[in-house]
Amino acid sequence: MKKQYVGEVILQDKNTPSVKKEKKYILKEKKISDIRIFDSSSKEKIYNFPEDYLIIATSFVDKLREYQFLIKGNNYFMIHFVPQLQHMKIMFERENKWDKDGKGKQEINVGVDPLIFNKFTEKEKSIFIIKLIAKILTQYIKKYNGDTEAIRELESLILKYGGDLEVVYKTKETKKYKLIISYQTKGHDESDAILEYVDKFEKNKNKKLEIPLRDFLDIEDLISAINIKDGDITIEPKE
Repeated sequence: MKKQYVGEVILQDKNTPSVKKEKKYILKEKKISDIRIFDSSSKEKIYNFPEDYLIIATSFVDKLREYQFLIKGNNYFMIHFVPQLQHMKIMFERENKWDKDGKGKQEINVGVDPLIFNKFTEKEKSIFIIKLIAKILTQYIKKYNGDTEAIRELESLILKYGGDLEVVYKTKETKKYKLIISYQTKGHDESDAILEYVDKFEKNKNKKLEIPLRDFLDIEDLISAINIKDGDITIEPKE
């Protein structure tokens, strides 16, 4: 059967059920699932990543999910630092190159010269990774003529606030008040859950509380139920 090459997607026959299914998945809008960064060197690891490199990627994912941001194509981005490629050259693998774990994974190879990257300070490395993730997302979204304004805005926010950037986890709103529960994406024992209570009639009752978290992922276990009475907030944790 003759193969037809269409952009990044390789189709064997556009009328076969499997190809139609793949195309339907690719063109469906979906939330970003995850972003991961890897050292692709075959022997010992040659890149000295900053401590927060995984957290930076999580900040992009969590904030875009808060925005209800949707993209076409794949939604699980696996970024490989490759010393053999020209510095800052970005190459997207075939979009339907999926493994047995399922659809959605998008492999990206990025040329990063370790002699340049490893000389950066920790802060410079973090800035490099923030800008790189934003550039990759922008290029990928543009393939489907998507709106990249949210990526530009988020890049600026992460560059400005870093781990202090708050991600909205849940909100509860009535005619009387609004409760916003957020969290920060920081390292171990550095993140806080933030509870902001806004009274719509009596501003003097407004309050903002910070609750230390061992890990920002603990926000999932922090809240089972929320009760509010006369401006007092009671939180029941999950068992």
